[in-house]
Amino acid sequence: MDLTKFALLINQKKLWFSRSDLLGDDHEGSLPDSYIKIREEKWQHKDSINRLERGSKEGRKDYFISCWTMQNPSSLSMWKIYTTNQTGVAIETTVGGLSNSFAKIPHEFFERYQAKIMAVEYIDFDKEDTLYNQFDRFIHKQKAYAYEKEVRMLIFSSSTVDKPPIGKELDVDLDVLIKKIYVSYKQGDDFMQYVKGILKNNGINKEVVCPPFVRKPSF
Repeated sequence: MDLTKFALLINQKKLWFSRSDLLGDDHEGSLPDSYIKIREEKWQHKDSINRLERGSKEGRKDYFISCWTMQNPSSLSMWKIYTTNQTGVAIETTVGGLSNSFAKIPHEFFERYQAKIMAVEYIDFDKEDTLYNQFDRFIHKQKAYAYEKEVRMLIFSSSTVDKPPIGKELDVDLDVLIKKIYVSYKQGDDFMQYVKGILKNNGINKEVVCPPFVRKPSF
């Protein structure tokens, strides 16, 4: 993430979940051809099929996603894609750390929301068998995205309003969530010191390191 998003997370102690249809991928929440074929065989009328399709598209607004990666922070690829000039911050956690970071929320998180943490599967949508539960279509992506090695935390929260929120901010225990912090910079050591300052001002004591590609070249 960039420094601004990192500062918001640390200062507000809230993890952002984007609404699934606003993640920037037109295929988000789409279905494999096998599922569409079964649906068309079951529902012969065109109007019924159109209503089902609209409902499926609109239903994406009830799902909110926090995206993570299993890529090693030592790899440069994710930094190039998700930060400007390979300058930014990466948070390392575990599946258990992510799940347990919600334990101190006043309300019971897993009772208020239907939630799952799942690794994304990268598939051929024209060959894949049908899906089995409501979360499946949000943990399947095209093979073109396989480089991301994505893990997602998904929450389902049905909305009754005409304009559902673009996302949700949920309270987290940062001491539980954060295992280590990686900092990549090109502007000099001031960037590293600024990150450490944000953590110190919020009483967070975590190891801050640089990925190995952040080093001055020798000639």
